[in-house]
Amino acid sequence: MVKDYWLEFQKEIRNIKPWRAVLGSIILLLGIGYLIDFVSNQSPPKEPIYKMKLQPSSIYEEGKLRVVSIFTPDLDWYGMEEYAKAYKNMNMTVAVFFFSDSQNTPDVSKAGMAFEKKYQKYCVMGYWSYPTGLEETKRYPFR
Repeated sequence: MVKDYWLEFQKEIRNIKPWRAVLGSIILLLGIGYLIDFVSNQSPPKEPIYKMKLQPSSIYEEGKLRVVSIFTPDLDWYGMEEYAKAYKNMNMTVAVFFFSDSQNTPDVSKAGMAFEKKYQKYCVMGYWSYPTGLEETKRYPFR
């Protein structure tokens, strides 16, 4: 039975006009090319796109919590958010804080998010990502 189908298939292939085979091949190749182009354009960039002067100050990590404090002289909101996303981890809660004054950027390596209130007025942006996939960005989060 399978042999009959195979023989019938072979007869059909022999009866295809050459121009139809060429046209079908061209359409198939164009379709594959467009699909590859579409998929490659949908992929996220491998590295964050930012051109800022950032100085990571300290990192606190315990269990499923990571806190990062960063000094930035620039207020490039998009750049800060892209930089913060580099710390994202789907298995933990991540909080990244950006400070506008290098002398008033807290050391979070010991206390995590429990840094002194005197630093809060220098915090220009906060970024949080959660294991659920939720992300939140807030300018001047302590005001």
